[in-house]
Amino acid sequence: MEQFSVIDDVNLDVVTETMTKINNFQKILQKELKQGKDFGVIPATSKPTLLKPGAEKILMLLGISSEYELIENVQDYKNGVFAFTIKCILMKNGVKITEGVGCCSTKESKYAYRWVYEKEIPVGVDKESLVKKEFNGPYGKYTKYRLENDDPYTLANTVLKMAKKRAQVDATLTVASLSEIFTQDMEDLS
Repeated sequence: MEQFSVIDDVNLDVVTETMTKINNFQKILQKELKQGKDFGVIPATSKPTLLKPGAEKILMLLGISSEYELIENVQDYKNGVFAFTIKCILMKNGVKITEGVGCCSTKESKYAYRWVYEKEIPVGVDKESLVKKEFNGPYGKYTKYRLENDDPYTLANTVLKMAKKRAQVDATLTVASLSEIFTQDMEDLS
C-alpha cells in the first residue's frame, strides 16, 4: 500500500504567503479593535476575550455573513430550565467557510442565581445559609447574598442570544485564525 501524505501536494510558497497575510491581519486587528468594546481583558487570563462587536467587525471586514441553526432546544416551562445549542455557519458568496457552536442554559450559575442586598432577602430565608460575597464600591465595601433565581422564565431569550453569540465568536476565531490572540467566554468567569 502506497503511503500518502497531504503535505506532499502543498505549495510551500502559497503557505508562506498565506501565513504572512494571517500575521498581518492579526496585527491590524490588534491595532484597530478597541479594548472594552471589541475585546475585553479579564484579569489573570493569558489572552483577551473576543466580544460580539469585535466578531461582527471581523466578519464584515472579511465579507462574511452568518447563518444560524438551532441544534438543541430545551424549553422546560414546568421546571424553568431553558437551554440552547446553536451552530453559526459562516458563508462567503453562498459558500460555507466554517462553523462554530455555542450553548447556554439557565442552569449556568450566572443565570441560575442572582445577587441581592441583605434588605432584599425574602422573609423567612436565613442569611447565614446563603453564599455571600463582598464587593468594593465607591462608598466602601458591601455584601451581597446569592439567591436562586426564582424567575428563570424571563431568561429564555437571554440564554438563546448568549448561545448565538458564543457560536458566532467561535466561528469567527476559526475563520480568521485568531485563537492565537483571542479567546472566548472568559467574561463568564468574572
